[in-house]
Amino acid sequence: MPPTLYPTSPALPNEIWLLVFSNLAQRDHLAAARCSKHFLALIRPLIWKRLDFTAPWKVVKALCTTIRRNAHIASLVEHWALTIDMQDPKLPDALTVMPLLALTLQRLTNLRVLVFTFNSGWFPIASKVLDNCTLPHLESLSTTVQPSIASFIARHPNLKSLGRCIYTREDIWPMLGPGMPLENLHVVIQPLLQLLEHHAANNPSVRRLSKVCRIHLVTTDWYVYARELCALLNAADVHIGELCLESSIYGLVTIPSDVKTARIEVISFLTFNFEPDNERCCRFIEAVLAMCPCLRTLKFPGYSCQNDFDLGLVPVILNRFSRTCTTLRTLITARGPTWVHGRTLITSRGPTWERQGDGWVQTHTAPTRRPDQV
Repeated sequence: MPPTLYPTSPALPNEIWLLVFSNLAQRDHLAAARCSKHFLALIRPLIWKRLDFTAPWKVVKALCTTIRRNAHIASLVEHWALTIDMQDPKLPDALTVMPLLALTLQRLTNLRVLVFTFNSGWFPIASKVLDNCTLPHLESLSTTVQPSIASFIARHPNLKSLGRCIYTREDIWPMLGPGMPLENLHVVIQPLLQLLEHHAANNPSVRRLSKVCRIHLVTTDWYVYARELCALLNAADVHIGELCLESSIYGLVTIPSDVKTARIEVISFLTFNFEPDNERCCRFIEAVLAMCPCLRTLKFPGYSCQNDFDLGLVPVILNRFSRTCTTLRTLITARGPTWVHGRTLITSRGPTWERQGDGWVQTHTAPTRRPDQV
């Protein structure tokens, strides 16, 4: 049964309290729920909506028991990322844990996001949890994709995100079946090339990539496959919204000058240490820009531009990059400014820089955000 709300607080109506609580982090929900029964009744749906934390076995078992016994609470859960603490000395064996999780997942009829992570020793048994499980509203799955869970993915055509990783070299795409276009994909290079080959052949039995798809390419030596990747992107007429790359070396990396594709709009270097005063670093970025002549945005999530030296140097480097890729409009870093070429302003955690004439000028300062709002 849904909880009964108490009369509205004399200070604020329930609608305002719900608006306030919806902007709080989960830890703040738990703290506010202890203040009064009225707050508990208001916050309870928000607490159960997103289960995303690591917990000892005792807590996980209690939560699973509550979900199995209370259909209303089970219907509230939309995000399940409840990871068991593998260091818990009271953790029983997998044959005890997995059946309880399987029965619990079957009750989550409104689940939209499932994060399913276990250590490698448990995965053969953990994958069986999904064998008889059907979640009609599931849109995002984060787990290691292997042939053992292909049937589960095939039963969920609404899936738009495969957010862990596809490591298998086997062509798994026909096993996953058709469905909604993928908007998020975490993959190594070989499965990605296989998917693009299916697209180039117009194979209707595999999933398509959305035009705004974000692809996290785990392969660190991706540049070795740059020619094949670009050729397949061009042949398959596939557009990538954002390509996230993992590469921390640039000294010996070469990308042939004739390798080009206009199918990538944003590139994010997740593990690349951007050094604007390093010539080899800048040459590598120029090679990537030359490979993607229609690129609009570069992202360096690990780079923080906070000192006066970088603040003066980066606009000069951006002018250099703009000559290589005339469509480049934005450089986004982890902290500090977001530099924008043209008239489009982007809100970030720091000021915005806009291209004016031959230089980059700071034109806007964004509001500060708390870490849980980023």
